[in-house]
Amino acid sequence: MITFFLRAKRNLGFSIEKIFYDVHNNVKGSRLIEVSKNKATIITLIENGLFARHNQTAINHITGDIHYIVLFLSSKNLNILTIHDTVVLHNRSKLSVKFWLFYFLWYKIPCYFADVITVISPKTKNELLKYKITSADKIKIIPNPISDLYIYSLPSILNKEKVKLLFIGSTSNKNLFRVLQAIQSLPCVLTIIGNINDVCLQYITMNKINVLVKYNLKNEEILSEYIRTDMVVFPSTYEGFGMPIIEAQAIGRPVVTSNIEPMPWVAGDKGAILVDPYDVQSIKAGIVQCIENEKLRSTIIKNGMKNVERFKLNNIIQEYKHLYKCAGYAE
Repeated sequence: MITFFLRAKRNLGFSIEKIFYDVHNNVKGSRLIEVSKNKATIITLIENGLFARHNQTAINHITGDIHYIVLFLSSKNLNILTIHDTVVLHNRSKLSVKFWLFYFLWYKIPCYFADVITVISPKTKNELLKYKITSADKIKIIPNPISDLYIYSLPSILNKEKVKLLFIGSTSNKNLFRVLQAIQSLPCVLTIIGNINDVCLQYITMNKINVLVKYNLKNEEILSEYIRTDMVVFPSTYEGFGMPIIEAQAIGRPVVTSNIEPMPWVAGDKGAILVDPYDVQSIKAGIVQCIENEKLRSTIIKNGMKNVERFKLNNIIQEYKHLYKCAGYAE
């Protein structure tokens, strides 16, 4: 039997962990277990670890931000650890105690005890090697799959007087403030899925930017937002993958995203308009280009839909099944 371990349930609207619900549903003889505690205290870490040990099976796949679970599992099993990114290291100074706490407890020690480490992009692999967390021979790249729910939907005719933009995310790396600066003078309405901070809210109010804010949406509701939009704007400054890119491509919507990895790798060859996420004028120029250049817009939509084939759910599931078969898994 295969057991998938996830964090305690939370809003999975645009959580990267939601992908393993699809994997679990397509792997026979598997079960999905959520650890009971979400807070990262010493007591809850131990409780979660003991809970996982009690529920371990021959093949255990730790799929989310609970890497330490592997420390509690038997070495007689096949223990697989999926790492999505190293953002908690990226955002901290090496001089801080928290950096080294996360380095050892979330990455270095769990990677040592894991039998296989899967990562969702070459960027994440490169970061594990850069931080000297583990060796390359232990890492396998298996990208995130696109849900079968995301299929092409005929777009509405683009109204250049009121272009519909979609922005997904609420953390600082999603780069909302620069997006607001970029669209300030453009004839558009921006739908934001996620909570926004007071600074962004004040900027919206002062500059009378046409914005709709939505949060706590279900997967089906997010899908509807993709269908309604003319363009997805995703100039993130840091990602382990970047699911909105391929979700938009699958629906048949153009994407404006960052020219830093892993976004170009995820978007594929000419599958998106790439911009400098740190340059407001570059973001604006990318959006304007997508609005004004119909030929370019059609090209990146076509290339995007072709690119999505790399991330089809069945293809990714087959990669995981091959990994599980090494430990005797048979359908």
